Amino acid sequence: MKKYLTIICLFFFIKPAFSQDLRLTGTVINSKESTITFMRHDASIITGIRSDKRYKAKLNGQGKFDIVLPVETISKWLVEIGSDRYDVFVLIPNENVNILIDAKEDGLMMGTTATGPHAANFNYFGYYLKKNREKYPSETYAARTAKLDVLEYIKLQEEVSRYDLKMLGEYMKSFKLTNDYYHWLKATYKYSPYNNAIEWVRGKRQITDPTAFKLITAQLGNDDYAAKNCIEYNYLLAYYMHYEFNGLSYPIDGIKFIAFVNETDFNEVTRSVALTRIMVSFATLRNDSSYNAIFNQFNACVKDKELLKLVIDSRNAQLGQMSNRIKENISQASSLNQILNKYKGKLIYLDFWGSWCAPCRAEMPNAARLREKLKGRDIVFVYFGYKDVQDKWLAAQQELKIEGEHYLLTPDQISEANDLFEIRGVPRYVIIGKDGTLINKNANRPGEVYEELDKLAAK
Repeated sequence: MKKYLTIICLFFFIKPAFSQDLRLTGTVINSKESTITFMRHDASIITGIRSDKRYKAKLNGQGKFDIVLPVETISKWLVEIGSDRYDVFVLIPNENVNILIDAKEDGLMMGTTATGPHAANFNYFGYYLKKNREKYPSETYAARTAKLDVLEYIKLQEEVSRYDLKMLGEYMKSFKLTNDYYHWLKATYKYSPYNNAIEWVRGKRQITDPTAFKLITAQLGNDDYAAKNCIEYNYLLAYYMHYEFNGLSYPIDGIKFIAFVNETDFNEVTRSVALTRIMVSFATLRNDSSYNAIFNQFNACVKDKELLKLVIDSRNAQLGQMSNRIKENISQASSLNQILNKYKGKLIYLDFWGSWCAPCRAEMPNAARLREKLKGRDIVFVYFGYKDVQDKWLAAQQELKIEGEHYLLTPDQISEANDLFEIRGVPRYVIIGKDGTLINKNANRPGEVYEELDKLAAK
């Protein structure tokens, strides 16, 4: 432990080269709100960790705002106005932009455009979404993919990727993108088909199928640029490493896993990124000696100081969360508390879901098995309908046979839940202790949370 603390002190004052702030200014029209909220809409490229931190900006009488955001890498961000109006766009480090957000009431998504020196980069993502949805409308696309096998699904995704590249070329005939953004987009389009396929086979319960694994990872090779810049590549790389190590089984022997990855034929940069992602996944270990043993193995393999700092920062953040959990209590949200007070004395597993959310629906069979395994225990399963329509929400409950306590959240309750649990999207799972303490505001999904709930319910 002493050695580990020394390492932390050595790197505490090192500011990573990729740390950046971006100034975002703009105007919101067609909205009566007084504030807007920004949040990161994807995970960290290297660690895979999602940030749920929300950044609020006040709107003046003319709807203008000015905010500084921590944009470390090219990344997707979401802006939310009220409880059900939002838009997604890409922000690029050092590219301050001025934007116009139109919150008109003709659809869920808003129209957001930029003006000024970096407008071409910013506006490309809106152009991409429009063209992609015209070519592959969500209604027909879902029906088209429903009956495909994994090979057919990958071919479809590759078709979509080729179309995206074509649209990128068309856009660049009229607008110039920076080289950094262009290369990032090309890497994203290259690996998105296989990252999408991972989620698809997971939903089909084929994630460990050897044929699916070979098809999905066939295009994976050394790509140091993608390892440092493309989250889709790193999801694919992580899937490959875990599958080859032990067939995606849990628990994982951290020391053996790191040794295994370090002996693969990938380049040093790619291996180091994969090892960093693995090490970050062990940041939640409560036993210091167990963590330190794995950390020492990692430290012997990875010499990149920036990657080492990512690991140390992740561990320190987890230690801080563990020590502060006792201070967090559900009573901060009064109207939600009126609901949750009914279950005082029981362990509560909250499931924020929507009838419109495919990942939410895909997890419901696991939720049913979890309820059965914990039947008779001091635990209650509460399902919060998130940004849903009542008739569709009720129909989905019957269709999916979701047993438990159900509540369709009002816009005010959604806003409170977003602030209290830092919700960025659904599905989202939360564990609340028998005494009302917020134990985990980003808990594992039903298929992976049994052991934690089993131990907590026994206390």
